[in-house]
Amino acid sequence: MADLHTYLGAQKYDPVAGVFETVDLASGWLWECSPPAGSIKTTELETFLADLQSGSVVQLIVLNDVHQKRVLISLKIPESEGNQHSEIRSNFSICLKAMGFHPKSMDGDRYVDFVKSVIDSSISDDKSMDLSERAFSSQESYLAVYRKLVINNRSFRAGTLQKLSECGIKAIRDGLSCLLCINLISRELPDDLYDTCRSNAHEETIPRMDWYLDEMKVIHKALNAILKTESSAFKSKQYVELLPVIWTWAPDEQQLEIACSALREDIEASGSEVNFVSGILATLFISSLPFGMYPGENNLNTLIINRSLIAPIGEIPTLLERISKI
Repeated sequence: MADLHTYLGAQKYDPVAGVFETVDLASGWLWECSPPAGSIKTTELETFLADLQSGSVVQLIVLNDVHQKRVLISLKIPESEGNQHSEIRSNFSICLKAMGFHPKSMDGDRYVDFVKSVIDSSISDDKSMDLSERAFSSQESYLAVYRKLVINNRSFRAGTLQKLSECGIKAIRDGLSCLLCINLISRELPDDLYDTCRSNAHEETIPRMDWYLDEMKVIHKALNAILKTESSAFKSKQYVELLPVIWTWAPDEQQLEIACSALREDIEASGSEVNFVSGILATLFISSLPFGMYPGENNLNTLIINRSLIAPIGEIPTLLERISKI
């Protein structure tokens, strides 16, 4: 991944329609939100996701840095005929308000500013270029090695959350820079497998799926999750692929190791588990920025299938309530 900017999610922004055009030809919206007081109310999100087109992505991004604390939420939907952009945007904005957030729409300039703040960029951007080139200039210093990602003067490490305890993740300690991104990808079971799920709802065996190739692992995990739920979960063929990724960074290797140890302690103190990953850091970095998760076939994110959590739509409230705000 030599040219990181070519994989950044946003490419153009239409100020008239208020919509982003993404690199995978989808449509997206981005909001900056005030953190909700107390736990996140997820009933409205569950209803909204149940009506979303398969392959749509909702991201909850929390940036906790020495100089700032920000909450961003993005929505990306695959482009198709009949999409009512204004209606989708309005409905999701209403959903965010009902969840306890106070959303404010972000435009292309604010998207660029956010990405540049994460990578600590001081390079002036040319507003005649695409958003991805503005956000990550070819002049940026970038190096991906096995255990860390080095961008400009920051060394990054990433962890995926493998277990979410009942009490969630307690507050990260002051002074520890981190970015948490929760990707929620709307999926739909094929008709034949959905019928199989309904007929085997109370059995522990999972049907063979040798005829599925690229999607086999994800579908297998979906069936595992769905077969463990009550039969009421089969009111919908939809399920959610959830990928929580958390990043920390520091100016050098020694401070980065200290930051990773501190982050692990804070997460495991609540009974949750984090697995610091190696080898696919550039992919995870892109997927942790707005519109960076590509749920289609034959793309970067096929590398991270095994690191995602799978759940029926009805289990979203339980999953999200286990991830407390930073």
